[in-house]
Amino acid sequence: MLFRSFLFAGLCLLLVFISACTTIQTEIPSSADTIPELSISKRSIPENWTANGRISAIRGEENWYAHFNWIQQANNFKIRFTGPLGETQLQISQMGSDILLKTPAIERSSNDLEQLILQETGWIFPVNSLHYWLHGVAEPDIAVIFHYNNAGRISEIVQQGWLIQYSKWLQVGELTLPKKIIVTKNDLKIKIIISQWLLAEQALAL
Repeated sequence: MLFRSFLFAGLCLLLVFISACTTIQTEIPSSADTIPELSISKRSIPENWTANGRISAIRGEENWYAHFNWIQQANNFKIRFTGPLGETQLQISQMGSDILLKTPAIERSSNDLEQLILQETGWIFPVNSLHYWLHGVAEPDIAVIFHYNNAGRISEIVQQGWLIQYSKWLQVGELTLPKKIIVTKNDLKIKIIISQWLLAEQALAL
């Protein structure tokens, strides 16, 4: 498929250029004894936020690596996956009822984003759930199991057959947010490293 043609096009050493942020973000040592806010598993997610980082996906012998920029404003979002020079290789977005998937070669629309991604790329990318999992929060109104480490911090979420593991956290202002996330289901493994969070008025515009 078209998407697979750039999966192996050398996306290992990727760069993303982002605006400077004045919020101090401190990585929390994995051995820290601090207990996260008690409501972390049920807290509300900021309406506007931006996450920048790296993502890799492995399924069998297939591998994919990219940098990403996820901008969320209320129910609208845009996720860009960038190449070695910062060029957009893949973009998925939702603005109101308009759902789009773009590559340099194609543009597709649908009313079901996850099905569109699967159809065009052959990969399962649970965007709707990741909206919550990126924040260390379970998707609402769906059965969930939480696992905690010895320090009382969430280490795993099990939901809809997905295992979401958290091994590193960032202190972003008053919030404790994930830095390293591994999402697995069957033979698919998605690894996400978040290098920067921008919240509220610091979030980038769509």
